[in-house]
Amino acid sequence: MKPVKEVDIKYIARHLAEFFKLEPQKIALWILLPNPSFGGKSCAEMFALGRGHKVESWMKLTAIENEFTVPTALEMESK
Repeated sequence: MKPVKEVDIKYIARHLAEFFKLEPQKIALWILLPNPSFGGKSCAEMFALGRGHKVESWMKLTAIENEFTVPTALEMESK
């Protein structure tokens, strides 16, 4: 069995919280609905399949492409 790559869940959580302006319904939908960027799988399915690192990489790439800055944990706490 291949070892599962480590995923920065805190990064993903901060990214989703900032992008969706802390709206839990939108965050839940993004996590649960099929996403064409993940081959029609949901974010949750990607994690269940041990491919959470691909979700993290995709999020970082799209953040760079869209000039979206993911806040640090300290910045999130101050909001």
